Parts: sequence; C-alpha cells; structure tokens
Amino acid sequence: MGFEEFDREGSKRGIPKIRISSNGQLVLNSSCISEYIGKGFTQAILFTDKESNKIGIKPVEKEVDNSFVISYGRNNKIGSISGNSVLKHMDIDHSKSKNYTPKWDNEKKMIIIDLNEKGRLG
Repeated sequence: MGFEEFDREGSKRGIPKIRISSNGQLVLNSSCISEYIGKGFTQAILFTDKESNKIGIKPVEKEVDNSFVISYGRNNKIGSISGNSVLKHMDIDHSKSKNYTPKWDNEKKMIIIDLNEKGRLG
C-alpha cells in the first residue's frame, strides 16, 4: 500500500470550530470568529438547552446583563469565553479538551454547539 495524505479533521482553514478546553474556556477558532462573530463584538450571551444538550453563543456589541467577555488573542483572530459556570450548569465533563463544529442559527442570531456531537479530543 502506498502513501495516502493524512486528513487531520478540524485543522483545515475555513472550518469553524469551538474547543471546550479542560480549563473551562470556550475557544473559537479564527474561522468561527470571522464567519459568526465579526468585528466589534466584545461580549456574548450564553444560552443553554439541557433537553437537547446544546449551548448557544449570541454575540453582542456591548456589555449587557448576563453577558460574558470575548477575550481575543493576537491579531483578534481567536476568541475565548470563560465557560466554567455554563459547563457546570449543563453538567459537562471538560476534564479533556474537545473540539466541536458549531452551526449558525440565523433566526436566533447565535452560534449553536451541539454537545451530542461526539467532539474530537484535542
């Protein structure tokens, strides 16, 4: 058998990903920021749906009640939100970091993380 190119799922540019890290951060990759958040958003409101096991992230331009800060890395390409309280509320084991492929809900204007998705360790 000859060589086959290794396809490292989730590392390709252009695929929005959110990592729930072992320290409780919700880390949004550069594709997620550029496609779903955009410039000017410094806060997010987090939503939970325990029945369907989903987390929603709604970007907002300024601080409002119950909003969380979106902290940006160098060049404002990667963002993170402290998610410990929401992860505890949802009873989510985050002892190991996992990557998820979020979806944008146009009607609700928010990012949806489906925790029923297996989630890739990383």
